[in-house]
Amino acid sequence: MLDLSEELLLLAVHEEKGSIPFDASNKIDFCLAGALLIELELMNRVKADKKTLQVINRTSTGNSRLDTLLNLIDHSKKVRSPSYWITKSKGTFKHLRHEYLEQLVNQGILREEERQIFWIFPSTAYPLRDTLLKREIRDRVRLVILREETPSPRTARLIALVHACGLTNTIFDKEERKDARKKVKALAKEDLLVQAIIKTIQGSNSGAYAGSF
Repeated sequence: MLDLSEELLLLAVHEEKGSIPFDASNKIDFCLAGALLIELELMNRVKADKKTLQVINRTSTGNSRLDTLLNLIDHSKKVRSPSYWITKSKGTFKHLRHEYLEQLVNQGILREEERQIFWIFPSTAYPLRDTLLKREIRDRVRLVILREETPSPRTARLIALVHACGLTNTIFDKEERKDARKKVKALAKEDLLVQAIIKTIQGSNSGAYAGSF
């Protein structure tokens, strides 16, 4: 079974181009970092509210990346906010996007291709080897939103991450998007960690904008 970060990344990558849409590309590193915290919460290792994120179970998750983050939170001298740990997670795992892309390549889900942009600039693309798995994930999201099926906790968190990453339009057809955006946003509003991800992204963008003057 893929974890949340892998599912989110698979939804983001274009089947043929092997690239991530520009808007999502600016957000996805924060979303992947935040998804690690969501995984810990789903495993009942941490508990978050609007102002704090704390360890409630120190037992190993069996995942080295998650255990590293869990250990960082557990040994922090101060109780920190979710936004702090999202930023810390992103800084700790600096190549998270690339690592997950490579994981998907190694699993035979994506393939790695060296390409050139404008026949000059080298670039690596990750088109899908088989679209079936992505279609299954996409359909799971669509069923919840369009047919109002009750999502599993993991699917609800994935849908909230879809909103944070700006991927709603890539999952729903043009005539579905207006209604879908409202429902996806409503799910995201109920998710404290995803709201912290959105806040962190907005803060990062504001800082970058201010720094340009």
